[in-house]
Amino acid sequence: MARNIKYEITIELTGNTKGQVSIGSINVPYYLGQGNTDRIKFMKKKIMMELYRGSVYSESDIISKANNTINSQIIKVLLLYYFSAVSFPSVKK
Repeated sequence: MARNIKYEITIELTGNTKGQVSIGSINVPYYLGQGNTDRIKFMKKKIMMELYRGSVYSESDIISKANNTINSQIIKVLLLYYFSAVSFPSVKK
């Protein structure tokens, strides 16, 4: 399946980000991605995700339905951020 549909997701964080380490940009594999990866940029106050998929997902499905690879990638990226965090800021939007 061609991965020609681009999704850009930004997760903004709020709260105490003092001392947070900006991990930078990394390629993160995703579930059932057959070796494909997503480009994730971790910053102190936000996470930017660039994802390519072969399926069309509505905004509400991405957030509310756990059976798509974008939803599972958001959860994985948040876990990666929090595992490296000095403090635990909240998701702003």
